[in-house]
Amino acid sequence: MSAIDSATFRSVLSSYATGVAVMTCTARNGCTGVMTVNSFASLSLDPPLVLWSIDKGCDQMPAFADTDHYAVNILAADQQDISNRLAMPGEDKLRDIPHEKGAGNAPLLPDCCAQIQCEIADRFEGGDHVILIGRVLTATRNDRDPLVYHGGGYRELK
Repeated sequence: MSAIDSATFRSVLSSYATGVAVMTCTARNGCTGVMTVNSFASLSLDPPLVLWSIDKGCDQMPAFADTDHYAVNILAADQQDISNRLAMPGEDKLRDIPHEKGAGNAPLLPDCCAQIQCEIADRFEGGDHVILIGRVLTATRNDRDPLVYHGGGYRELK
């Protein structure tokens, strides 16, 4: 079997609809890590574990490499603007976005359709990414429609 080029692989993967989450953490040095992802997945119900992956070259990687906790803020359908803003590189991304502190001081965004607070159970190398497995400490759900991403764009549930 021949190797597949990254553009083709990305196109194929865009066929899989995902939710949109904002991962947050606070590093030991006080710096905040914040990024929009669709690489989030459940891993185990017993014990409750989740996972997601971060590009090793991402500007947010230093914060996530220097923390023991992270939060998964699963965005609601009306939070597309937050998704777009937090997907951009840069510092102080949470400026003007209200938030609370959760486990390990990980920022918790308001009005999400769900939130999961995790302690990092393990990290694994996965090609150009690091996979972070989180032991779920708390999980909450609101009765809101999720923000959905498919085919390179946001979609609405119908």
